[in-house]
Amino acid sequence: MIDYTKIIKLLIDITLILFTLGLISKIKIIVAPIKVKLFIHITNFMEDTLDNYYNKNVIYEYLEKEFSLEQNENGEYDFTIKQMEKAIKKNEKNLNIDEQKYFNFVMNTGIINIIDWCNKKSIKLALKIYFVCICIAAGQASIDRFYK
Repeated sequence: MIDYTKIIKLLIDITLILFTLGLISKIKIIVAPIKVKLFIHITNFMEDTLDNYYNKNVIYEYLEKEFSLEQNENGEYDFTIKQMEKAIKKNEKNLNIDEQKYFNFVMNTGIINIIDWCNKKSIKLALKIYFVCICIAAGQASIDRFYK
């Protein structure tokens, strides 16, 4: 017979971790300085990438094709950070960029995406898992009661 108490304890531990991560990411005083620092590093990397004329042409060509962006009167494109991030990641092999700087860029964007995920979905997932734990416990209790 399966011992559901071990499964329930493991699921409750996972729920506690997800709930805690969700609460921490909701507290802007803790998370904002981290995100601002990461956004500064990401923005600096994007500016360094666009400083190279070849990189600029590759990225602008991608922005035109993928997002249908058009140049403004200054010959520049109005793009968002997410669009630029996607352009750099898709054209990474065609760009003249330092591998270590690119690795740091990917790590920084990954950390921001994890923080955003925890902020939006972590608590909901924790509550769903907790509900599953309650259902398993109720099912186990009814089975134990039936067989006694």
